[in-house]
Amino acid sequence: MNQQFNSGDLCMIIQSIRVPENIGKGVTLVTRIRKGETLFIDGRKFAYPMHYDESELVWVVAGEDLIAHNAQGFIGWTNMAMIRQAWLMKLGDPDTKLVIEKAKEEFA
Repeated sequence: MNQQFNSGDLCMIIQSIRVPENIGKGVTLVTRIRKGETLFIDGRKFAYPMHYDESELVWVVAGEDLIAHNAQGFIGWTNMAMIRQAWLMKLGDPDTKLVIEKAKEEFA
């Protein structure tokens, strides 16, 4: 399935290797980050992961109670994180909040 993703879209995290606790959480796409870019958003630094392939699409996302993992291995609670687009499912349901709540219950 080829979906168009845009800033502001609501998505659900459907995969995560290092932080499986984020699976099923709803997020809003903030901005796409490209190879070699470093962005500063709300006083936070986001850099495209050096170990990712240049062709991977990566987004800075916003959500509640996300767990972030950085290159140094630090894991902490945050409301913004980076995630591969392949690990996101765009939510097209008109009542997105119900979809997100149902997913949270299923993965809790």
